[in-house]
Amino acid sequence: MAKRGRHTSLSKEIRVSFKWLENLPEITKIILGRHESCRHRYPPGHMKWQKDTQTGFHLKAYTGDGVQDIFVSIEPIMSREQVKAVIAKRFIN
Repeated sequence: MAKRGRHTSLSKEIRVSFKWLENLPEITKIILGRHESCRHRYPPGHMKWQKDTQTGFHLKAYTGDGVQDIFVSIEPIMSREQVKAVIAKRFIN
């Protein structure tokens, strides 16, 4: 089963981070949101937790020319804090 949603185009800066995220066993689905061109202070490829939802959480992925919204679905939902800790450990601010 593919973990990506309908839209699959990624910028080259976040491709490695996205593949790493796809390989986490608790993650069941990853849905790409909108990409906004803007300036930011994070290095390209950085991912940051944004907010929790009922089935997972939202991430911001920082590219060379902007910010990509990502929704992550988790099964079982009890492992949400564990997955957030793994992401925070990999992408230390």
